[in-house]
Amino acid sequence: MSPRGPLRPQGRPARHPPSTHTPDQETFLTLAERLSELVRAAFSGLYILSFEHDDAVREIAGLCRHNGWTLATWDIERGAAKG
Repeated sequence: MSPRGPLRPQGRPARHPPSTHTPDQETFLTLAERLSELVRAAFSGLYILSFEHDDAVREIAGLCRHNGWTLATWDIERGAAKG
């Protein structure tokens, strides 16, 4: 693979097919839905950066409670916390 992506036999970068997705079809996942998807995909660790820290932690904590998962958090002001 070249630094610019996969190569076609002619040595030129492969083009991605045009999207058939239109803006009126957009669906957005909540943080909890996206996080749940990543956990089901077996990501072993996730780093989440949020400008709404308390809201993000509250949503993630609810997801963890709902699924019986252990939650550990860290932030620069409070340090590490479990639960």
